[in-house]
Amino acid sequence: MTTQTPHRPAIAGGTPAKQTPYGAERRYGEEELGELEEALNQGTLFYAQGKKVHQLEEEFAKKNGVAYAVATSSGTATIHAAMIAVGISPGDEVIVSPITDMGSIVPILYQGAVPVFADLDPHTYVLDLASVESLITEKTRAVLAVHLAGNPCPMDELMALGERHNFHVIEDCAQAFGATYKGRPIGAIGHIGCFSYNEFKHISCGDGGLAVTNDENLALAAAPGHRQVVQPHGAGRGTQPEIPRQQLPHDRASGRGGRPNCTSSMTLWRGGGRGAPS
Repeated sequence: MTTQTPHRPAIAGGTPAKQTPYGAERRYGEEELGELEEALNQGTLFYAQGKKVHQLEEEFAKKNGVAYAVATSSGTATIHAAMIAVGISPGDEVIVSPITDMGSIVPILYQGAVPVFADLDPHTYVLDLASVESLITEKTRAVLAVHLAGNPCPMDELMALGERHNFHVIEDCAQAFGATYKGRPIGAIGHIGCFSYNEFKHISCGDGGLAVTNDENLALAAAPGHRQVVQPHGAGRGTQPEIPRQQLPHDRASGRGGRPNCTSSMTLWRGGGRGAPS
């Protein structure tokens, strides 16, 4: 008979840390049904005519202390919109984590750019600064800082590198909703922050995403076809300027940051806030 030792892992004969079964709490309920009814009663689910998408953008920007938020159809679409906004084009290099979802990598490839994989800190699994700096070349146009499992990347140092070498820092916040770095919300530190809200994230609308930024030009560039971006606190809307087609960054035409509808937006901001079942 094996004697359990509390100082050992359960797999080695110690006492399991969790003694009760995991719960199966409902993720969506009465709040979502009420919001869904309200969205349907608008007479339209189209983001440009209904209010739910704009309401989500305004409240999310306010919550994260940024000037602009742009909703998209997925976390991958959000990163793609960010790549377009900062002008990533064929032949450019983007330094990124090798341990991440493919949704971090595909947008780089879709722009015809090259993902350059940096080493990670062995304790936090976020970008190692020395490795990042050693990989910077004349082709480096951005660093995609993946905040893996809620662990923030060293943002102050990455922003300083970006300033020194003239590249953008994009935050991949898909696994870091609610995390902070030195008291500041993750996503509000880099040039653009990218959030994902699929079914397996902290809050969810089934699938969706949001980009946040304090730069009006980046917000407008990340919201093509949207024509307007929403500012919090009733500050009004910015209007996207007309840009000659030959001056636009390489956007591969059709894939440019899909828009969500009113039902997904209301689900995210209400019931999605309960988080994943424990």
